[in-house]
Amino acid sequence: MASVYVDTNAVIRLVEEGHAGLRELFAGGRDEASRLVTSELTPAEVLVGPLQAQSTRLLQVCETLLADPIMIQTVPIDRSVPRKSAQIKATFGGKLPDAIHIATALLSGGIAILSSDRRRRMPAELRRIDIEAVDKRGEWS
Repeated sequence: MASVYVDTNAVIRLVEEGHAGLRELFAGGRDEASRLVTSELTPAEVLVGPLQAQSTRLLQVCETLLADPIMIQTVPIDRSVPRKSAQIKATFGGKLPDAIHIATALLSGGIAILSSDRRRRMPAELRRIDIEAVDKRGEWS
């Protein structure tokens, strides 16, 4: 099953800005051929803002969204992720959290990463889908 990996910045845009296209993408039902996935690392990154702002509402929205396997599947960081992350960081450089996201995307059958990070270098087998390319119907070109 192919998956589209959802980067932390996409979740933040959805929760904090209510990006219409992302809202539709998350609300839309997944077919058997595709799914949305993210890493267990994502909640640790996403929850920082609401905790700093002491926003119970944003905290609740984030936790509810990331706990709903119909909207997005959270992939555990098992023993294969650190090894693959190290390999990616050694090859492409960048920050370790980015390498963990890329490794998780690849290990979960990812074909693309939904992200606004244009600087991130990635393996050729992963396509980057810019958040701005997601239209109001939750689709991208």
